[in-house]
Amino acid sequence: MSDREKTPKIVALPSASDTSYPPDIVERAYEIYVGAANYSAPATVHLLGLEYAGGPIPAVSTIRKWATEYNWRQRDFSELRENFGLELVDMRRRWFGHLRRADEIMSEIMAGMYADNVAHGILQLKAAELIIKRSGVGTFGANQGGFMSFQLESLDANSVLKDESISVDTRLRMMREMIAEENSGMG
Repeated sequence: MSDREKTPKIVALPSASDTSYPPDIVERAYEIYVGAANYSAPATVHLLGLEYAGGPIPAVSTIRKWATEYNWRQRDFSELRENFGLELVDMRRRWFGHLRRADEIMSEIMAGMYADNVAHGILQLKAAELIIKRSGVGTFGANQGGFMSFQLESLDANSVLKDESISVDTRLRMMREMIAEENSGMG
């Protein structure tokens, strides 16, 4: 075998726009990439695999190509800017749901509901503890950096964001100033 035959052949990969994946998979990949996967291509592939079990799943390199070619990060920032107030309200709504569930888990554990599956009970308890720590409930949470939710609660997003006469950039600046004021009081 000659040296020429041993040299690997380099093949140009098709661009993301030449893909054979249906548009719904590309769109779902975007939603996962900017959401639960937090801009991680490997996590996006893993989560897509859970949703589309048995179907063709794009490779990590394909997700990275899509993210670059379709400007997913810029698109996410644009969508966040347009929906900032709604995002804050939704975040608070989900967070209070998590706190409610943490309280339920604590009650279930104290009632002995996980006695037959201790490992599951431990995982549930750990999840509840993390939620409480991040939320800043009591001194337990506040000592663990839980002041984040207090800052979000102190933002009067509705009054600032309902005023259509104020540009999105101005509203974002106002929100940043409100957060800076909160932070200066925390120090």
